Amino acid sequence: MSHGWGYGPGNGPDKWVENYPIADGPRQSPVDIVPGEARYDGALQALNLKYDPGTSKGIVNSGHSFQVDFVDDDDSSSLKGGPISGTYRLRQFHFHWGGADDRGSEHTVAGTKYAAELHLVHWNTKYPSFGDAAGQSDGLAVVGVFLQIGSANAQLQTVLDALDSIKAKGQQTTFTGFDPSVLLPGSLDYWTYDGSLTTPPLLESVTWIVLKEPISVSSDQMSKFRSLLFSAEGEDASCMMDNYRPPQPLKGRQVRASFNRLRRAPGLQFCYSDLRPGPRRKGANRIFWCPRREIGKENGGYGAFCSSAEIQSCLPPSNLSLPAGCRGSEA
Repeated sequence: MSHGWGYGPGNGPDKWVENYPIADGPRQSPVDIVPGEARYDGALQALNLKYDPGTSKGIVNSGHSFQVDFVDDDDSSSLKGGPISGTYRLRQFHFHWGGADDRGSEHTVAGTKYAAELHLVHWNTKYPSFGDAAGQSDGLAVVGVFLQIGSANAQLQTVLDALDSIKAKGQQTTFTGFDPSVLLPGSLDYWTYDGSLTTPPLLESVTWIVLKEPISVSSDQMSKFRSLLFSAEGEDASCMMDNYRPPQPLKGRQVRASFNRLRRAPGLQFCYSDLRPGPRRKGANRIFWCPRREIGKENGGYGAFCSSAEIQSCLPPSNLSLPAGCRGSEA
């Protein structure tokens, strides 16, 4: 891993292109996922994730994040299905997070940022090794999971408890018997697109699989992430935070969705709009505004699930009545 890049003002994401020209390439990651603009693809398969706790072997502070490494000399921990063909073996998982709870994820959903993002990195076994696969357009598949502030996550705590042993860059320790499937949400609905590594060398070799449903993390648990250091022992202490790359341009790429039904959460209404979701865009003389993530297309009209406590301004199609709690607004 290169030591010349980082997340500071002098070596952060906006500087990476100087040493890695591919940073301005055609399939860079992460991206902002706008659910209403994602295309449902009925040919996408369900994800088949099979993880063997016996393959987890260690945890290390890389100086950019921390990662849990896995034995990958057979298919004991692997990914099949979804948008990929063949078998991809789990190599490692790591996280990206912010300096505060209102940011930290690399991918965003209609502009919404999450507190952190988990990446489970897999490589295509049609190639002889992870290193060989990383240079191929279909070499890697990364499953992204959002972490949303809420209740404490007991499964995640098992990982966080190990961080005291790897506080400084370069420190590592054994980490065995861990099943990463406990970090997955209940629903495996996903968005997918062709992208890249989000850290140098930024290779454009990743099939991204971003899960729609987040997992929970408490504010106290997020503080534990920030207890790590970018710096090594003996160096001036530099707290590890804001280690994420901002969304990159799609440049004509299509994000596909494995699902086409909006799920109504308790207490939320569906507001119809004849405008494309933004989260805020103007069209004709109306404004559609709804900050929820549940934005999509239903019954021929664009709309979003909103709670009555949130700002919402929705214009229904002419043949539909406006649901209670939704209102129209002139621009």
